[in-house]
Amino acid sequence: MKKVILIFALLAGTVSYSNVANAQNVNISINIGTQPAWGPVGYDYVGFYYFPDINCYYDVNMMRFVYLHNGRWVHARYLPSMYARYDLYNMYKVVLVDVRNPWLHNSNHRRQYVSYVGYRPQVVIRDSRDARYRDSRKNTVAWRSEGRSHVSSNEKGRNNEQIRRSSGNIGQRNSVSQNQGNSKSDNGRKIEQNRRTAESTQNNSQRSTSNSRTVSRR
Repeated sequence: MKKVILIFALLAGTVSYSNVANAQNVNISINIGTQPAWGPVGYDYVGFYYFPDINCYYDVNMMRFVYLHNGRWVHARYLPSMYARYDLYNMYKVVLVDVRNPWLHNSNHRRQYVSYVGYRPQVVIRDSRDARYRDSRKNTVAWRSEGRSHVSSNEKGRNNEQIRRSSGNIGQRNSVSQNQGNSKSDNGRKIEQNRRTAESTQNNSQRSTSNSRTVSRR
């Protein structure tokens, strides 16, 4: 009887372990929907990204950046201002899958991935047409507090060009307005000059007539 109970307990334990493993696999499989739009394509599950250019991490599940500050690793929604000039869409990301607290292995990561500093050829989810990334393409996760982090350098260039053109149009309108104002001012001066000339001519005519009458009386 004891043997039967022991066998039953072992079977129950095996089934329970199998259910836990399956649940973990299900959780891993849905991670693709939470990956940011600037993440690289080709991964159904991502635990962390490591950025060799700035020696920082991104926790995909917690949606937090992890960076070194004053000797300790800080978890934050945004990267610090010192990284404001970086564009995550154009930066290489190392995908870490089965690693917990990867910053504890930062020395190894820096040595292992130093060759990827400045390396750019990596397709991101935003530019993928794979149906699996339908939701991920909308995850424009910002990395700067201004909320403009998801704007790529190309988009910034287009925005700057629009601003330049708008400024040029305003300058042209101001120039036209100034010319019109100068023209009106010139016209006003000419009218005033003509009026004064007419008054002067009239006064001279009146004085001439008066002098003629005086001579005639004499």
